[in-house]
Amino acid sequence: MILGAGHNSNVNNGLLSTQYTLPGLGDISVRGEEPISDNFHNEILSLDFNNILKSNTAIKIKNSLLAYNKSYLNEKDENISVFTYKPSVSYIYNKYLYGLESNISRVLKKENNDINILSLSPFISNKKFKASLDYQKLLYTNSENKNKNFEKYSFGFLYNLQKNINLFLNLGKITRIKKERIDIDRASKELGIAYNYRFNNKNMYT
Repeated sequence: MILGAGHNSNVNNGLLSTQYTLPGLGDISVRGEEPISDNFHNEILSLDFNNILKSNTAIKIKNSLLAYNKSYLNEKDENISVFTYKPSVSYIYNKYLYGLESNISRVLKKENNDINILSLSPFISNKKFKASLDYQKLLYTNSENKNKNFEKYSFGFLYNLQKNINLFLNLGKITRIKKERIDIDRASKELGIAYNYRFNNKNMYT
């Protein structure tokens, strides 16, 4: 459990200038809101339940529950709460780890903009690599926002080249569910090398 508090100097994503022009659109002049500051408190509760089958110790079942809340003292419309349930199962066979993770989330937002998030992620890994697929669907509960619904597909690959050096590849695609929207579809590609170095007393002072 985590409890916290903080201050946000621009809760409503307001503008430093209440009037500004949109470049590239004939310098159209529009008006915006001034920034609003407010204090907030937040809470996180996370519970994990692990179960290794006695009949087959290579099979592990995990259930995770997460509850998050962020509440402002005055700007109640900016409050947000998230409830997540993440069941998963994994199986070890011949030095490989096979797994299937899922995620069911409900996001409670202002003005009836609640969102349901569903995802499914199979993966395979060993000491040298990890490969995973991920499917995610985001659905607004309000019928007026149905055109914002989308699906996301992604593929991730991580390979250990040396002790502290990893090669990674990430591919992703977001596609709209309803054809009314034309600004949602996009694809992403990422390829890189990561180097991990752990500082400790021995290599810091010798």
